[in-house]
Amino acid sequence: MSGPLGNVFNPSYTGELEWTKSKKTMMVTFANRGFGSDLAYVSMRFNEEWFGRLRLIPLNKNISVEGQIIEFNRTGLELWNCEIVNPDAQSANAAISSSSQT
Repeated sequence: MSGPLGNVFNPSYTGELEWTKSKKTMMVTFANRGFGSDLAYVSMRFNEEWFGRLRLIPLNKNISVEGQIIEFNRTGLELWNCEIVNPDAQSANAAISSSSQT
């Protein structure tokens, strides 16, 4: 899936899942989707490895995401265990991460 980054929610308790150690995930949405739009709502859940990086991506920046489909219906799509696969977003995050460690 690809689209402009919308809301990035605070981490929330999701329970025991094999793909998250902290039992918390962060939900992210695409901008301009859902009610009042011709495009379906998309929610994506990321594990703790992505929390810091997701907060650094500017709103409305286009990202590409892969994840496991949990629910798909007429109102939208829900993906879990997501990863950003957009090379621009990954390289920008890696640069920010490495500069903060020095």
